[in-house]
Amino acid sequence: MKKTKTLLTMALTLVLLLGIGASAFAADARYAATQKYVEAMAELDGAACEVKPDTTQLGGSTYEVVKVDYEGELSNYKSHFNVCFTEDGQAILFSMVILTFDEAKLADVLADINEINASTTSVKLYVDTDRNAVMGEFYLLATEDSLLDISLYGTGVFIGFTDQVFEALADYAV
Repeated sequence: MKKTKTLLTMALTLVLLLGIGASAFAADARYAATQKYVEAMAELDGAACEVKPDTTQLGGSTYEVVKVDYEGELSNYKSHFNVCFTEDGQAILFSMVILTFDEAKLADVLADINEINASTTSVKLYVDTDRNAVMGEFYLLATEDSLLDISLYGTGVFIGFTDQVFEALADYAV
């Protein structure tokens, strides 16, 4: 009986320690919006989140950055992207390097990117000529009550859209 109690105590302690470790990512978040997102993403199979230690300044706003790695049923690819939250949780910015390309293909890539951008109102694409990379950005607005739903919905939209762009431009990838 004593061995059973000891084993149960050790098992319970291990479960509690693992539970603390699972929420450790969220504990690193300074913003409540970031913490909510990271905790929700922990429930998604194939998602790993890391809150960056430094904030980023963009357009007069300060964002806390979450690096997301995702490989699961939402995508045929392994996705690496950033999700950024303002402290009040009202602005959410997704960004990603979708692919890199050979500099000699710049004119063709620009033509295809312009065509894709003209046909969408969600994710916007641009070309970083310093890195020869196709970048995607998705900007969303939220309220405190809608933050979690919008950020999670945005994650799915962003992953799906960037997958389609990668497939459309795969011939340019290096």
